[in-house]
Amino acid sequence: MTDPTPDSRPLWSFDDAGAAGAWRPLHDGVMGGVSSGSVATLDGTVRFEGDVRPENGGGFASFRIALNGDRIAGATGLRLRVRGDGQVYKLALRAGQHAVSWQAPFQTVASEWTVADLPFDALAPTWRGRSVPDAPPFEPAEVDELGIIIANEQYGPFTVAVAWIDALFASEES
Repeated sequence: MTDPTPDSRPLWSFDDAGAAGAWRPLHDGVMGGVSSGSVATLDGTVRFEGDVRPENGGGFASFRIALNGDRIAGATGLRLRVRGDGQVYKLALRAGQHAVSWQAPFQTVASEWTVADLPFDALAPTWRGRSVPDAPPFEPAEVDELGIIIANEQYGPFTVAVAWIDALFASEES
């Protein structure tokens, strides 16, 4: 008998200087907040930085990119190589603009590269930051957007760089 081990397949690497252009910032300004953030490509990474502010009911910054769910159909999770500032970020996957957001947190280590494995069975369904216990099951093939979010009263400056994002698939070792 063999144990399943993950097989990774590249979704994105950010070697192209124009890679930042595919990401769309969406911060708490959509609800009156004043948090800010920008995205840039630097040294083969995509880097998100800004300032999360609590004023006017705000408190989050996010960066989103389109994802064809066919690319992760059958996957068991995602793997990200990140260099952060020691704060906790969330990976968010969604199917449709007003759909439930399936999220998993990942811890960064200040100024160090780390790899975060985020299995789909660890994703929690949320809507505007609140738990959705009666959400339908997560379906990777239906995903059309991936996001990186900082929230949960982590106010102040933030910086996180992503070198690559891979999809994880179950495989069997012989």
